[in-house]
Amino acid sequence: GTMATIRLMLIGNSVIRARLRPHSNLYVSKLRTCSNLYVSKNLHSVSKACIKGVIFDMDGTLTKDLAIDFEEMRSRAKIPKGSDILEHVRSLPAPEREKAEKVLNDVEIEARSNTELNDGCHEMLQKLTHMNIPLGILTRNTDEGVEWTLKEFGLSEYFKSDCVLSRSWKGGLPKPSGDGVKYISSKMGIDPSDCLMVGDWKDDVSAGKNAGASTCYVSLPKNENSESDFRVERLIEIVDIVKSKHL
Repeated sequence: GTMATIRLMLIGNSVIRARLRPHSNLYVSKLRTCSNLYVSKNLHSVSKACIKGVIFDMDGTLTKDLAIDFEEMRSRAKIPKGSDILEHVRSLPAPEREKAEKVLNDVEIEARSNTELNDGCHEMLQKLTHMNIPLGILTRNTDEGVEWTLKEFGLSEYFKSDCVLSRSWKGGLPKPSGDGVKYISSKMGIDPSDCLMVGDWKDDVSAGKNAGASTCYVSLPKNENSESDFRVERLIEIVDIVKSKHL
């Protein structure tokens, strides 16, 4: 069939083009100017996206993965394997729910001694802030856990308090619902479609998609594949994505 040349992205001073057959799926890897940056098959949504704000997952995204032992959490709270932890806890009768919530909190607090920032986190947040990009956090951790992380690693200056939501938020459902993304984008004063939701798990991507936002998957070797609009291996690469889609 006829081949067509399509402009994908502008990263720095380099325009990256791809040749493909009309209506075919497209997947680009190891782009020339950013070796670990990926663009998804969803070319239509990527090409039309405009990024004016960025919302981050916290655990495993801003911080390094594996600090929280979710298997230990399931075992101690007697949560069936394969079920959503927060959904299961919410479904319990009040006395059992309170006990399970305490287990979740205890495991998260125990994990703090092993928590480290992901490489390049401060640099990325500084660059986005200098670009006047509003930043938010959407996490299934607690208010206390978020407050500890922001204070411990000096991240508070990058995030307005009303753009930071934990599972303690009562205004909507937690991820994978898009409620939090919609709420944070409204506080940023932008449409959800102008947001980029960044995370390391499928629920982060689902939350973004359910709100109509663009999505970026922080890809680590242990993580499952995700139908996100972008995929990065280093946080600093998110700056290039935003530069290419920021108007």
